[in-house]
Amino acid sequence: MIVPDVSLREVGAIRIELGAGVGDLSDTRFELVADSNGKSVSTGWRAFHFPEKTMSFGLSLPVSQSDTADIILRIEDTTRRAAEFGAFEIRKLDLIVGNRVPDADKLERPTAREAWPGAADLKALPRFADLKLNGHNATDTYELFDVSINRLEFGTRSEPVVRFKFTQAKGLLSVEFRKGGAGKRQIFQHWPGSQQDRHGEFFRIGLTVEGVAIGCKLVADADRRLVLVLLRLLPTIVATALQMTPADADKLQQWIGAARQLSKTAQHKIEEVSFK
Repeated sequence: MIVPDVSLREVGAIRIELGAGVGDLSDTRFELVADSNGKSVSTGWRAFHFPEKTMSFGLSLPVSQSDTADIILRIEDTTRRAAEFGAFEIRKLDLIVGNRVPDADKLERPTAREAWPGAADLKALPRFADLKLNGHNATDTYELFDVSINRLEFGTRSEPVVRFKFTQAKGLLSVEFRKGGAGKRQIFQHWPGSQQDRHGEFFRIGLTVEGVAIGCKLVADADRRLVLVLLRLLPTIVATALQMTPADADKLQQWIGAARQLSKTAQHKIEEVSFK
């Protein structure tokens, strides 16, 4: 995580507070860094000491620290398997006004392997501001989440709101998009769906016993990129939505595993096959 170009004028220290969520974070380490043009000062690695669910730590800034810096939270977990999920939240990030310490020797330049990503690099990555859970229905064999992604940004494109549903039935995950009615903002240049029910036009992308089914024809390149970005973000979207409902660690990991499978399989098929 990086907060770029933070003003540190009159700031003597930085403090962060983290909260542990669902999943095992016992082998996860965190480090807070202030980086200015490749010169950095850090807290060193910190970890949760369970059963505590809150961890606070900070760093004092040296007098030679620039008045503008990227604030970075580094995360390391070398023992976690790909299917395992652990959640945490950043509860506070405080900039504390005060005197700085006369210890400029602690400023070090990272090696090329450890160099921090710049803000310009991160702007190209797909991201969204927050998620709204519009609806949630569950039975013994079926579960549905209706979500809105607010301020989706990737490349030079920005969408204020993207709404869709994801469901799971018999362990198979799918995502569903519906065409907005007249007068509503459309996120697709050319509507790619061909199915219709009493609620209107829609299309689905979902896992099947044989692999993955792509129920749309992505004619416009902008529409193809939008769907690929949403599929790339799907594991994060699913994890965020599930944590808004009563979900234990086992259920969360099962959903995350299904989301990763759909994300990877569907992206590969869309990139491989031309739907024009």
